[in-house]
Amino acid sequence: TPDGAVKYVLNGLANDKPEVFWEVLPAKYQKMIHDGIKKSGSKVDAEIQTKTINVLKKATGILKNKKTLILETVQAMSGGQGEGLPPQITENWDNVVSVLEIVVNSKAMTPEWLKDPDIGAVLKEDGGKLMSSPAFEKLMDFALSEDGSETGPKDIAQMRSWIKGIKVELVESTETTATVKISSTDFEMPDDDTMEMVKVEERWLPKEMAEGLDQLEQIIPMLMLQQSMPMGQVGASQMTNQQKAQLMTFLNSVDRALDTVNNASNSNDLLMAMGQIMGTLGAQAAGLEQTFGGQGMGGMPGGFPGGGF
Repeated sequence: TPDGAVKYVLNGLANDKPEVFWEVLPAKYQKMIHDGIKKSGSKVDAEIQTKTINVLKKATGILKNKKTLILETVQAMSGGQGEGLPPQITENWDNVVSVLEIVVNSKAMTPEWLKDPDIGAVLKEDGGKLMSSPAFEKLMDFALSEDGSETGPKDIAQMRSWIKGIKVELVESTETTATVKISSTDFEMPDDDTMEMVKVEERWLPKEMAEGLDQLEQIIPMLMLQQSMPMGQVGASQMTNQQKAQLMTFLNSVDRALDTVNNASNSNDLLMAMGQIMGTLGAQAAGLEQTFGGQGMGGMPGGFPGGGF
């Protein structure tokens, strides 16, 4: 039913089950998105993607295992006079790293997944793991506390409770259209508290959502790939052999640089390593920008590769 569909999504969201967003989509939209990802993914070089993910995993491991040394080094860089990194960063460091571990180890980051994507499974496994993780909850609590809203939820537990308490009522319906009213006793709803629904392949969707999916049929898979996949924009067009070789050289240099950082045993070692790394990688990055002609491979101005990591 129209109201049942809305309530199903709300309850799923409150219960850390993001897969409900996929489950309520009609089969034609699911196929559209999967086909688009396969098409876009076919242009992503598997070797480059695998290397990128391995580098990201190594970087995440360093952030986890070298936390104390990194913080000590930042303090040393300030001459011992400053306070180092802001407490917002140090207090949430472990939580951010935990979230990164879930992301970089997701099946969706592998070349194999691009060939046979299953968004529903990824949302259920990785998305559910992320939303139910203590680290994510602490980050959400921190974000809500920083928001400072007097009328908003004070933490994620209260937000979940509010979502579950949202009342959805069917106002009117035909075989293919409906209007539902949304209300809550926990928070003030927008002035327009009704939602127009349409039926598509036995699924009830918000009218605006259905219209948006129809309009984005040709471009939404590419947009998803470019924004969510590491080096996603590299896949927008096939790389030349020269571009691939130079990019792989850069990634190998980053990999070795991370090993150097990982082997540092004190702040002096780490500072020396970082100085050498910045010189080497800076020159290579400039060469990459020229080779790729400012394509904006990673989404950063000027085409600096890796900005989309």
